Amino acid sequence: MLTAEHTKTTIDHPTLTITFKRRFSVPPEAVFDAWTHPEQISEWWDPDGVPLVKCSIDLRVGGEFSFVNRGHGPPFAGVYRVIERPRCSCSMRWARSERSGSKAIAVSPP
Repeated sequence: MLTAEHTKTTIDHPTLTITFKRRFSVPPEAVFDAWTHPEQISEWWDPDGVPLVKCSIDLRVGGEFSFVNRGHGPPFAGVYRVIERPRCSCSMRWARSERSGSKAIAVSPP
């Protein structure tokens, strides 16, 4: 399991952007794998530490992913926009959100 050595959070209110920067003592490829392999992301995604009920990942540009927890929140889904190991970015959304639109996330080495 990956453990962050340092986490820095920045909130930019004018652009509605939250940035998390985390440092890990593993190679960037290991972080990429933790975000892109269902068996790994299933173990750490849920904030309660409970494995996901369902995790599907179609790891290709335009491919979709979906994470379903044990019922304490809506399913989370998205579409991959860039996949260049160890960097990837995607658009994410709450699957049952009343608000339209999506959020972007990027995983990239320093």
